[in-house]
Amino acid sequence: MEELDFQGLLDKFGQDGFQKGEQVILGNFGTNQTLLSLIFQKPVNVKNIKVEEVHGVIIRGVDLVTDEQVVGHAITRVPGNRNSKKVWDAVLDRQLGLGQIIVTYNLPTKRVLVDVGHDDQAFWRTYTIEGADVFFEISETYPRKPFEEISWIHKEEGDMESSGIWGKVITTEVSHQQMQVDYFAKREKVGTISPPQVYQPKNEPEAGNLVAIFVEPGAAHLVFGDEIAPNEELDRKYREVRLQVFGRTHDVESVEFIEGEVKFVNNAAFLNIYESNLHWSTREPYKRAVFTETWNHMLSAGGKWINVIRGGYRLVKAPILEGDRAAAEKWEPEKGG
Repeated sequence: MEELDFQGLLDKFGQDGFQKGEQVILGNFGTNQTLLSLIFQKPVNVKNIKVEEVHGVIIRGVDLVTDEQVVGHAITRVPGNRNSKKVWDAVLDRQLGLGQIIVTYNLPTKRVLVDVGHDDQAFWRTYTIEGADVFFEISETYPRKPFEEISWIHKEEGDMESSGIWGKVITTEVSHQQMQVDYFAKREKVGTISPPQVYQPKNEPEAGNLVAIFVEPGAAHLVFGDEIAPNEELDRKYREVRLQVFGRTHDVESVEFIEGEVKFVNNAAFLNIYESNLHWSTREPYKRAVFTETWNHMLSAGGKWINVIRGGYRLVKAPILEGDRAAAEKWEPEKGG
């Protein structure tokens, strides 16, 4: 979805029930720092800038802060093979913001919205800034509480057992699962067959273990015996919905392999802790390993420090089977495939 596809953007917001205050922020392709300063009526500054180069990709993380309150987070992925040397050096130098780099070097760009979402804790988006000399993939997340405190958005009230908080979480989960199903049904089946080693947090219940890996050219489909939500009510209701919508209760998370990288399609972990459930899309350097980071099996290519300090990971073995996403969806525990 390109920056000027306003109707598509409005349709997406309308379908998923975004509040007007969320829409203003998620639909803004100007300077977010300025917009947030106007919303909070005080300066919002970029702080806690962390820049790391990992296998030819710069990962840049920042906090957006007013006074001592964090009102937003952003993680930007800058692949070396898609950016000119001057852009690459400027990002590493940290003296200019991403927008300032584009203005300073007069770079023609377009912006493409990749994903938006919200739940009872936060709202978020992933988008790209693309041009002949530049490619930034930016994932932003905004905690709801600061915006609720100034009445920019209202707190969602409702019955947790029906259309309230758990209903929103379940709707998000089902939506992103369906996006994966659609994406891998349509993708061209090309590339090498490269089954990953899979690591799961040691504190994850055994029922959520990896039980099979389906492989096809350029992709792998990880099958987990279950998804064990951190809340009993959510766990029960989400299992019922999975069975109703997909005809299965096991979890399937698919990844694609592209030019030495692993692409996570609406299942990248990014800022998540184990109990959270935010969905992102990104590409990371692939070293023949994939790590699950959350109860709903959001993934990374290298593990997250928060799970390391909470006990670390365990390597989980499972049968490797030939098959596509559709085959993984039909996996049956009695048959093992």
